[in-house]
Amino acid sequence: MTDYNFKISLSPMEDYFFGGERTFGELSDQEGRNYFAYSNQYPQQTSLLGLLRYWLLVCNDCLPIEQNRELASSLIGNQSFSPQISEQPQNFGVIKKISPLLLQAGNTTYRFAHGLSTHQLRWQSGGSCYVAGTRTEVVPEIVGYDPKEENPMILIGDQGESRALKEIFNSHFQIGIKKGSDKQGFFKQQFYRLEKGARFVVYAHIDTRSDSRGDMVPTKLQDQIVFFGGEQRQFQVEVAQCSEDNGYPFGQSGTGDKFTLLSDAVVSSGIFQHCEFALSEIQEFRVGLFNADGFGFGGKSQKYNLLRRGSVLFAKNPATAIELKKLLDAPVNFRQIGFNHYFQEIYHKQDGKNK
Repeated sequence: MTDYNFKISLSPMEDYFFGGERTFGELSDQEGRNYFAYSNQYPQQTSLLGLLRYWLLVCNDCLPIEQNRELASSLIGNQSFSPQISEQPQNFGVIKKISPLLLQAGNTTYRFAHGLSTHQLRWQSGGSCYVAGTRTEVVPEIVGYDPKEENPMILIGDQGESRALKEIFNSHFQIGIKKGSDKQGFFKQQFYRLEKGARFVVYAHIDTRSDSRGDMVPTKLQDQIVFFGGEQRQFQVEVAQCSEDNGYPFGQSGTGDKFTLLSDAVVSSGIFQHCEFALSEIQEFRVGLFNADGFGFGGKSQKYNLLRRGSVLFAKNPATAIELKKLLDAPVNFRQIGFNHYFQEIYHKQDGKNK
């Protein structure tokens, strides 16, 4: 597929809520009900895809869908994202691919990173540890790491600068009671607000579309205010064409034994058999299931465990680096919407220590 041709910025106009596994549930569900709902700090890639599909429908006057089904299908396709791993891309109409989510504050664009990835690693021989059940004779030492002071996730800018997430993501809580309920309706809900001027950013390749005569015409794109996330909070969507100075800032490099995930990644547990060491966390993931026409909600999928964006995988040798790359590249349909993206680089080691 071709490069991204549009940069799309999402600026929350108020505090927001992106639901995860810890939602309230139903009042009638004694076991599944929660009184404390946590928001995710940022939207998942499937949510971004859903937002772009809705935005395209608004920009091209396709609502209500029932009266514009043919045009809507040409714009966004007939199917929602399928969580079944496929080596073929899915049809989302004019949306050919989207990038991993980024964050912009001021003139700097940030990616999400594992905090330990900025530390120097010393590889000490003479000891042993276990990685994925396999014993290794080389033990990594993380230089200058203090677990009491450092958060697992940070932000790294396009010029290499880093910031803590808490500097940009401000959390607060709302306490209340659901209308018409008894004391079991009490709740506590977490919301986030970005620092002033910060916004989410995603890059996309959006193609032309066919009109009623079958001719290819530009897809209408324009700035809009849309409702997004839990509680349907307002976001300002702004679109700009990509240029040499306004393109995706974190391109993938080609070779090496160190893999840094730019987005959450769906992989098999066997991936760690190819790793000498890994800095990684697990991200729980579900996706909404829609009916055959792509527009009617049909519940949620099973839960998947993904490797969280920012994770770092160190291959054992050049041969296992090839296998790591194959495993990350295999889910083409996930990569199409921004999952399983990474950059690969050479991590030099000499005499048991990195250069």
